[in-house]
Amino acid sequence: MTDTAAKKVAVIIPTLGRNACVRQTLQDLSQQSYRDFEIWLVDQNQPWLTELGAHVGDVKFFHEKTKPLGSHGGRNHAIFKTTAPICIFVDDDVRLDSEFIASHVSHLEDNSRTAAVVGRVVQPKDGFTENQMRELGKPALYNRWTGLVSGNFIGERSSSIAHIHECNFSA
Repeated sequence: MTDTAAKKVAVIIPTLGRNACVRQTLQDLSQQSYRDFEIWLVDQNQPWLTELGAHVGDVKFFHEKTKPLGSHGGRNHAIFKTTAPICIFVDDDVRLDSEFIASHVSHLEDNSRTAAVVGRVVQPKDGFTENQMRELGKPALYNRWTGLVSGNFIGERSSSIAHIHECNFSA
C-alpha cells in the first residue's frame, strides 16, 4: 500500500490461533462503506500469518509480527504506532456489517461527550437468532464499573462508564 496520508480511524485486531477467522474479519473490513481507515493486525502466531493482502483489498494495512502479547498487549502495541485519532478494537473472530466503522465514527462525532462506543456481541451459545433477539427488545444491563454486558444487548443507551471490558469497542 503506498498511501502515506494519516487515516482517521485505526482498526486494531490482535490475533493468535484463528487463521481462518481473522481472514474473514479482514474480508469484512475490506467491504466497509466508510473508507478513511487503516487496519493494524497484531499477529502473535508462530509461524506468522501469510498472504493476507488479498483479504484487505485497497485498505491501508499494517501487519505487525510480534511475540505473544495477549489481547490487551496487542492492542497497546498498535495504539502506540498509529496516529489515527479514533481506534476501533475488534477480536479476530468477528463478522462485521458493512456499516460497522461508519456507525462507530458517527456515534463518536455526533456527541462531543461520547468517549467510547461499545457493541453487542451475539454468540451461538446464547441460543437466539438475530430476529429472536430483536423481538425480545429488552436492552441488557451494563455494569459501568466492570464494563460487562449482561445478556441481550440491543438498542442504544448512554451512560457514564469507568471501564470498558474486552472486545469490539472504539475510543
